[in-house]
Amino acid sequence: MGRPESGVGNASGLEPNGIGEQQVRNVYARLVIGMVLAVGTAACSNSDASPAAESSVAGDSADSLVDMSPVAADLGGAVSEAISRQSEENVVVLDVRTDEEWNESHAKDAVHWGLEEHISQGELPELDKDAEIYVYCQGGVRAAEAIKIMQDAGFTNLTNIRGLEDWVAGGGETVAGVDGDSQ
Repeated sequence: MGRPESGVGNASGLEPNGIGEQQVRNVYARLVIGMVLAVGTAACSNSDASPAAESSVAGDSADSLVDMSPVAADLGGAVSEAISRQSEENVVVLDVRTDEEWNESHAKDAVHWGLEEHISQGELPELDKDAEIYVYCQGGVRAAEAIKIMQDAGFTNLTNIRGLEDWVAGGGETVAGVDGDSQ
């Protein structure tokens, strides 16, 4: 005895219950990917999180890429120092967010060199490796990742000033950007 000829059958690729095993796997995979992206986005955009809380996002293993130790112990003081010194020679404020985030708003006179677009691909900004570099993103996590990569490449004076909201809270000016990187 075979399957009934009811319109829901092999011609559509569906099982008799209306959904195929591969379709279930595809839906499941999309849900898992969506959850991972949601958790990662929330971690990167939570500027109120403490550095200790952010480090737990990356995991506790010693080999973890994200080491939140570069977050300035006196975040407010570091942001104030970055604001007051950014016009000095060999002092750089580095924005490692996406082009879209940069275009919305960024620290005035900052250099944009996105983590995803450049730094994580091994393309580092052409900056003096001994320059005083203040790095920010939205919540500090991507800044910490960028700092780790840049330290491994020989940059010596990097400070994580966490996020754009911290910059603004410290009195820093912001401007809207143009798509692309400034260097």
